[in-house]
Amino acid sequence: MRVFLSHRTESEGSFARRLSEDLERQGIPTWVAPRDADPGCTWPQAVEAGMHACTHVTVLVTEQALRSRAVRHELRVAELLQLDGRVAIVPALLERVELPPLLRAVPGADLTGSYADGREDLVRSLRLAAAAAAPADRLVVHQVRRGDRIDLLAARYLGEPTHWRLIADENPGLDVTALEPGMVVSIRARGR
Repeated sequence: MRVFLSHRTESEGSFARRLSEDLERQGIPTWVAPRDADPGCTWPQAVEAGMHACTHVTVLVTEQALRSRAVRHELRVAELLQLDGRVAIVPALLERVELPPLLRAVPGADLTGSYADGREDLVRSLRLAAAAAAPADRLVVHQVRRGDRIDLLAARYLGEPTHWRLIADENPGLDVTALEPGMVVSIRARGR
């Protein structure tokens, strides 16, 4: 599991960084801008690459975030990836606002009260979304993209970055330290 934190940097940036640190302390890797954005990419390219490296997109929902052009773009990309079965969207309410239809349709977390309770609610929602989306056992053929690493692929497809050895075992002769864009990697995605 790896979570893309969609937020409006100007208003929710410090909250996103705090949440990212807390999730990572609980063993849930995150992708958060601007920390993880490739400086050599345009913003839309960085967002798309970030989401492709994640299994979940958590939208930090505030009135300002929903009006933000960047967050609306991230929601459109997330929706396409969700339709393709590549990510699960999990909204996190920071304010009580009217949710767009996409976010109303999926279970989320309420962080409008106690931060600790809301964070635990989010962790539960993320894990439930991962369990619901996890197939029993299927072979996935992944074409390596720029920025892919063996631990990120393990987190995405196997639920834990430490399961990289399973990918290595599935691909004898693969140099896990030198994944190059265009390479094809077979991954036996197991139920989590």
